Amino acid sequence: MSSSREKALCWGLLALALLVGAQTTWDQRSRVGQPNPGFAVMENLLVAVGGLEKGGLEPFDLVRAMNGQLLTSGREIQEEARRHPPGTTIHYLVTRRGRLVEADVATQRATLHGFHRFLLEGLAPSLLFLALGAVILWLRPGVPLTRLFLIYCLASFLIMALYNDVHSTYRFTPLFLTAWALSPAVFVHLAAVVPGQRFAWQCSRLLWLPYGLSALLALALQVNVPWRPIAWSYVPPAIGAAYWGLSLALLVLTLGWVSARGQTHLIRHRARVLMVGFALGQLVPVSGTTIEAVFGVTVPHLNEIWRLSLLFPLTVAYAMTWVERFAMDLEKAGIKVILERWENSPGADIAGFVERIDKTHFVLVVGTP
Repeated sequence: MSSSREKALCWGLLALALLVGAQTTWDQRSRVGQPNPGFAVMENLLVAVGGLEKGGLEPFDLVRAMNGQLLTSGREIQEEARRHPPGTTIHYLVTRRGRLVEADVATQRATLHGFHRFLLEGLAPSLLFLALGAVILWLRPGVPLTRLFLIYCLASFLIMALYNDVHSTYRFTPLFLTAWALSPAVFVHLAAVVPGQRFAWQCSRLLWLPYGLSALLALALQVNVPWRPIAWSYVPPAIGAAYWGLSLALLVLTLGWVSARGQTHLIRHRARVLMVGFALGQLVPVSGTTIEAVFGVTVPHLNEIWRLSLLFPLTVAYAMTWVERFAMDLEKAGIKVILERWENSPGADIAGFVERIDKTHFVLVVGTP
């Protein structure tokens, strides 16, 4: 693919992501004032994990029936709730890790405060991810690591922006589940290409494995298998949550190793900043969500913990762009800059870098201790 077509494709994906964000924002605003079930439930009838309202139910409870009527989709719960005034008690039969449990949950009215929480905790962090991807794409187009980081930013945008949608309106459920299943493979890929770690080349040969596992997970989340007992519906997403948390922990540990043993101060400093960003802004809330998904218990204040995700794009922006900003300052001063990867690692466009060096009359090398 030519560089111009690649740029058009990347910017087109960013534009489509913005349209998705605009539509889901409109959908969430349209829900204000309408009755809802009083708990967040996915289209496959699993109660939410990750900090949304549960109405006394437990994470990944499987809702089987309401008021004596068997259910086939979360849409039926949403439609029935809208038929009754807020405060109406509805009787549910749920499967909780193989046990049948009865529960009464009162319907609620979706409030403007809830919409404002969506803007602050879902849309704002997702837009920061999208902006970060756009900045990196603008500064370093055509570089393999930029492509990978753009995929990461798009997946993170979809997960955060569509989290409310996948538990209420279900317009973008397949898109959300695909992005969520893909993100662990992207974390493993990022860990494999972190500059300064020793096993990058060996890991890069096996990168098809996490992507293959993510593809299987995406299918398991969206395709009903006849031989799987319905009570086990929580198993694929629970496995996905564990995969999500473990892959992110691998990335954080890799960055920690590089921050301590990287070859140069530049590599160690950048790895340290990224490690803090991934650990606080991603690993902490993801770990809480993983605990809810795997063990079926509610983690207190998880919704507030997810607000840490606002910090993550800011730390990554600092770590990823300060070298490029320095190069831009030199360009403004009239100094031609040839800027490529600071480390001979997987994804570096070495051939293009050497070609640009060959066409240059003289070279000023700027290094760090």
